Amino acid sequence: MKKIIFTIFTTMALSASNFTVGLNTQNYQDSEGGGISLLYKFSDNLLFETSYNEFYIRGVKNNATIQSWNKFNTQRLGIRYYLKSYSNDEIKLFTSIGIEHVFKNTDLSSKTPALNTYGLLGLDFKINKNFDITFAFGSAGKGEKADKLETSPNYAHGFNTIIGIEYKF
Repeated sequence: MKKIIFTIFTTMALSASNFTVGLNTQNYQDSEGGGISLLYKFSDNLLFETSYNEFYIRGVKNNATIQSWNKFNTQRLGIRYYLKSYSNDEIKLFTSIGIEHVFKNTDLSSKTPALNTYGLLGLDFKINKNFDITFAFGSAGKGEKADKLETSPNYAHGFNTIIGIEYKF
C-alpha cells in the first residue's frame, strides 16, 4: 500500500501543472483532526485525490481515570467530480467518493479496522487563480468502535465535515 501511494504522489508531482495540494481540518462524529491532500486533474471536471489525515478522539481508557486525547490516522484514495459551476467558475459544486484505510491503533481498539468507503458533497470557492477554499460534508466508515475507551465511542466513521484551502500549481 505504501509503495502504491508513493508512486501516486511521485506521478502527481512530476506533472505539476495538473497538481493541487490542500490542507484541511475535519470533524468526524466523535473526532477532530486535519490532513493534507493531493489532487491530480485528469480533465476539467475529474480529479484523482488522496489524503493523509490525523484525528484525535477524547476518552478515558478502560484502565485509567483521566480523560485524554487519543490519536488515529487515515488515508483516502478517491475521485472528485465537479457537477456544476456557478459565477464563471468562481464556485464549483463537487462530489467525492473513494476508499479509506484506517491505520490500526491498539490503544483504541482490539480489532483491525476494515477498509472503509467515503462520500462527500462540497463546494470550491475560487479566491484567485491559485487558491480555493473548500467546504464539504458526507459520510465515511463501517462502524468502528474504540472498545478500549470506557464508552466505546465511534471512531473513523460517521458524519464527516471538511474545511480546507487548496493551492493549484
